[in-house]
Amino acid sequence: MNKRNIILVSAAGAILFVLAARHFQLFKRSSSETPSYVTISLDQLKNKKNIIDIAIIGSGPAGWSAALYGARLGNYTVVIDGNLPGGQLTKTSFIENWPGFKRIKGSELMDQLASQAKSYGAEELKDIVTSVDLASWPYTIKTDEGHTLHAAALIIATGSSPRNTGIPGEMEFYGKGVSTCAICDAPFYKGKNAVVIGGGDSAAEEALQLAVYAKKVTVLVRKEVMRASAVMQQRLKSAHNIEILTDVEAERITGVDTVKAVEIRNKKTNELKVLQTDGFFIAIGHHPNTELFKGTKLLNPHGYVIVHNHTQETPMPGIFAAGDVEDSRYRQAGVAAGHGCAAAIDADRFLREVGLTGKFRDNLKKTDAYFSDFLVARAEIPMLPSLESFNEKVVSQKGIFVLDFTGKNCPTCKQQLPIIEAAASRFADSITFYKVDADEAKDLVMSLKVPKVPYVVIFKDGVRVATFNKVVSKHEFFEHLSSILSEA
Repeated sequence: MNKRNIILVSAAGAILFVLAARHFQLFKRSSSETPSYVTISLDQLKNKKNIIDIAIIGSGPAGWSAALYGARLGNYTVVIDGNLPGGQLTKTSFIENWPGFKRIKGSELMDQLASQAKSYGAEELKDIVTSVDLASWPYTIKTDEGHTLHAAALIIATGSSPRNTGIPGEMEFYGKGVSTCAICDAPFYKGKNAVVIGGGDSAAEEALQLAVYAKKVTVLVRKEVMRASAVMQQRLKSAHNIEILTDVEAERITGVDTVKAVEIRNKKTNELKVLQTDGFFIAIGHHPNTELFKGTKLLNPHGYVIVHNHTQETPMPGIFAAGDVEDSRYRQAGVAAGHGCAAAIDADRFLREVGLTGKFRDNLKKTDAYFSDFLVARAEIPMLPSLESFNEKVVSQKGIFVLDFTGKNCPTCKQQLPIIEAAASRFADSITFYKVDADEAKDLVMSLKVPKVPYVVIFKDGVRVATFNKVVSKHEFFEHLSSILSEA
């Protein structure tokens, strides 16, 4: 054999080794993090129940775009909603930079995207992931409703959450004038003063939402200039009741029962000033929602999921990421959607490489191995329309009553609702639950001094005994209700 042939044979052998090693996960992809060894074999799916071809954690634009592509490619695809159904996009009013739409509501866009994905067979699980076991394949997912799922491919699309300022008074007055959602709470500031802290598009959006209702909105910008887009800055300048203060730091939020003022310091002059306000809205950026994956090899030092080689692949086989959870640069809904599409294509390619197609998939279907339990019993909760009905059905009655105040355009209310519905089912024999539309039952809102939505009030024998001004975990809420029952 001549030298040229030896080289060709050696090269061919090396290629075959790499391909084989990649298939059995013996070959480590180059990455800033060393991936774990995870054995991939279809035999590991045998005798498993609740299998999902592509499990997607998160229901924002990245999650539902991944679902659209994953399902359309013929994979059994399930979206697990998470803490905020629809993602951060539901907290915006109108979107004007989504390709194909000149102007569309964030919540409407997400509804359309979810509907499109479902039309191709994607399923939605209205649940929250509590843990993910990455020690072996398929990856094991456990949920708040008690499901144990097995994902052949996993797409992390958990998005991001608003950052806190950390200043004194922030947590004390959260839900009592401190907020991260103007679209939820702006109507409560009609004729009042409000402050927004932040310098980007999110802060501008919050200020413009508030300006429709508030007497005056003051935007606190920590740098010399805002980083918001030129279009958003022009809109701020055009609003007659918005003032922008630059080079200032918020140092303390003060009040009694609710926010009354914020102390601000001029960074150039060091002058301290007390700004009277009824509300303090935070819009200073976001951090990735990666708490589920802390301590794993998936994260970089800043907490973002690592993706590499111009793909949505992570350092672990069969795990992909899309959207704000991996993107610290662009952080745009359109980019997140594109990354979701790419993640689904990568996931589909992975499933084909390991052989999860055709006859093997058909056999799984015949043995009912795929997850199918999407029905969670939910109680029908009646509406309480007015102060008069409240006096008649709650104040004058014996027993325990839970009132859930919601708003039509409140994404956090959608986050709260499954918890309320689960509680209504669990305590149906001992506690009466009502929903209250804060936009309709204004007399009741004023009477009970409801400052925001969602807002839950518990009455016992006509007397208020507890209030929740922010979303709490199901377990904490259940424990509180059980404690009230035990005192009866």
